[in-house]
Amino acid sequence: MENQIELFMKKIFEKYCELKIPNRYTLDEADSTLKEKYLAYEEDINRADAETENLAAVRKYYVIENPLVLQRIFTDTEKIDLYNMIQLLKEELYDFQNELEKMWNGIQTGQRINIILESENLKHISGFTLQGISEKLFNELCIFEGIDSMKCHLGNEEFHEYLKRLVRAGFIKF
Repeated sequence: MENQIELFMKKIFEKYCELKIPNRYTLDEADSTLKEKYLAYEEDINRADAETENLAAVRKYYVIENPLVLQRIFTDTEKIDLYNMIQLLKEELYDFQNELEKMWNGIQTGQRINIILESENLKHISGFTLQGISEKLFNELCIFEGIDSMKCHLGNEEFHEYLKRLVRAGFIKF
């Protein structure tokens, strides 16, 4: 006998199949979404503060600074955390010496989010770095990164997590 949670997962799966959501996104598809939905703008990848082991695969670097977009993508809990960080930083009198320090201050205070996309095959997203907090954006980037089509079946925990991210990011609605 199936329980309510299993039935709900089946319902999500049926909706996933019905909507024909791709299981991987291209860099171009992600580019369009980030620019249109989040008003992100592209920066030179050489300016990205990325981990050195990932540099060879870095293909795109985006920045979101629009205050209305940022307010829309932060959860209430994230807004509280950012408020607390702003209060802590107000107590410290800090003179930012360079652009990198200013950038990280913007990230810490919720005025900026950086997105670094990686692609090993120059077409699909193979990884990403999110600099800043946004559960909504994190879930969407995980969806862009995708899942192997051979894993897209009920009973696979990785696929279940992917389906949950589709719901959290608003791709699947009830």
